[in-house]
Amino acid sequence: MDGFLQSQTDASGEASGSNMAPTALPPREPHGAALERIGEELRNMAAAMATKTDLLALTTTIQDALRAEMAGIRAEVTAQTGRIQDLERSHEAHATRQQATDMALTCQGELLLQMRRGLNIPERRTHLLRELRKSQVSVAMLQETHFLEGCAPKLQNRYYPNNFFINHNMARRAGVAIVLSANLDFRELDRIIDTQGRFIFLKGTIADKLYTLVSIYVPNTNQARFFRGTLNKLRGFSEGALIIGGDFNTPLDPQKDTSTGSSCLPHSSICSIRKSMSEMGLVDSWRALNPDSKNYTHYSALHQRYSRIDYKLLPQEGLTRLRAATIGPATWSDHGPMMVELESPLFKPARWTWRLNESLFQDPEVLGEVTQALELYFRENDVEGMSPISIWEAHKSVICGNLIRIASRKRKAAMREMAEVYETVAKQEIQHKRTQHADRQTELLNARRRLRDLITRKYYRSLQYSKNFFYIHANKGGKFLARLLKGDTPRTRTKSQTNFADTTMLYITSPPWMGQHRDLSPSRPPRPSYGIMSANE
Repeated sequence: MDGFLQSQTDASGEASGSNMAPTALPPREPHGAALERIGEELRNMAAAMATKTDLLALTTTIQDALRAEMAGIRAEVTAQTGRIQDLERSHEAHATRQQATDMALTCQGELLLQMRRGLNIPERRTHLLRELRKSQVSVAMLQETHFLEGCAPKLQNRYYPNNFFINHNMARRAGVAIVLSANLDFRELDRIIDTQGRFIFLKGTIADKLYTLVSIYVPNTNQARFFRGTLNKLRGFSEGALIIGGDFNTPLDPQKDTSTGSSCLPHSSICSIRKSMSEMGLVDSWRALNPDSKNYTHYSALHQRYSRIDYKLLPQEGLTRLRAATIGPATWSDHGPMMVELESPLFKPARWTWRLNESLFQDPEVLGEVTQALELYFRENDVEGMSPISIWEAHKSVICGNLIRIASRKRKAAMREMAEVYETVAKQEIQHKRTQHADRQTELLNARRRLRDLITRKYYRSLQYSKNFFYIHANKGGKFLARLLKGDTPRTRTKSQTNFADTTMLYITSPPWMGQHRDLSPSRPPRPSYGIMSANE
């Protein structure tokens, strides 16, 4: 190679010495530089290949990380969805534990009253009936009774002997009812019921005036669709004076009917319900008398929010009979009572005669006071010339008068205490509605607990009366046995007459619960007991 290069050089030198013009050749790169350049290019190519490999590896790593992140996001979404569903189920369970709504029709007017929580516990049924009588309720609309079809307990006494129930046919949920007072001469003409226990339409006459009474419980989902369908069914059934009462599970005006000023329901759903009411000419009775006021019937501890979801609807022409509409504080129920009074031509119920309260003799102070009164009476009247028979007969009236005085004093004190506690509950509830502070809620719960204790005291006294009555009349022929043989007949009482409906034949059996009343007087020998069971059971 060197010789070849040298010969080429010499030849070029010789040519340069001749007369011919030299030819310009491109400069040649040195061999070492070329090798270095080629090596550099190879290194660059190798680096590029390595970079591509790194990029592929990095892309794979990123893809794996994205897949893991997406899996984590999916798991988090699934967990959040599960928690939301649990909260919804908890909210629905909290809503279905609410007790019954009732509507009332007094003799001075019509009083509509609402209360809640299931009525499967006897104590709650006693509380409800006692409060209805105390408020002189004549028609009661109940929701969420939680009775099972075929296994419903009785919700009646001599003051409220007639009731119309519709229960769920598969479970202890929903359920509505209309309970009528004995003061009403109600004659049923027709009814429509829902097999799911959501509504009952009752048509009949009261004092020769036609009424359509509706008790409705709207579910907490798809409220607008259910409400629209129910009103469509009612449109062809309603006659006379229409009164609708129930739990709608919807604030009709969230800005005024909720403490937060908003609702979780879509605005279109609320507008649909209000449109259905407008098409049928229905008006919210409480809002008609309180256009700018704020008050609520239910407090949700889950959402920390007050709302007015219980309504009494009247047609526009029925507003002329509207006299009052109030919302009371929630006491033994988690819903506050809503009362609406309408004009009515009915008479006031008769006053009942005084009855001795046997629990007075359990008070040592009363026993001491009665003993002192008896000693004073006999000391002053057992004198010469007085007939022992006259003294003995007269002392009955004297001691009766003393017992009436003592019972009246204790009753007034108990009523005063009840009124004070009730007023405390009302004030605490108003303050909690405004502030929603935890301290206010604690004070409110304590006041409600105290009021519940006072109500329960009356319940146990009524239970003692029942035990005493069943022990005395268990095996005797009289009104008790005659009524058992005649059956559980609905009775209506007016000022001048008593009407009896058709009876149902019953037969006598011997259930074990009658024996529970024998412990009232252990000194007396056991007596045979009688019970009653319907022939279709």
